[in-house]
Amino acid sequence: MSCKLFMLELWQNMIACVRPVITPENQKVCEILRARGVHCMISVASTHDKVKTKEERAAKYKEKINKRPDVIESDILTEV
Repeated sequence: MSCKLFMLELWQNMIACVRPVITPENQKVCEILRARGVHCMISVASTHDKVKTKEERAAKYKEKINKRPDVIESDILTEV
């Protein structure tokens, strides 16, 4: 296997946690990472998962989903 092919496969097996949300400030970083095959992940476990009602959590999750992350980390997987 060539070094170039190895590096391509290596990048494609990575996930980068890019903060709790994809913002205009980190969007460029996400674009660069995605161009190399890296998936960008956000985490809502420490924020949205703690909202009291299911309806409020659903609205918060939808806001994050609309930002188009590749992966969402949550402690309440059945709701996200």
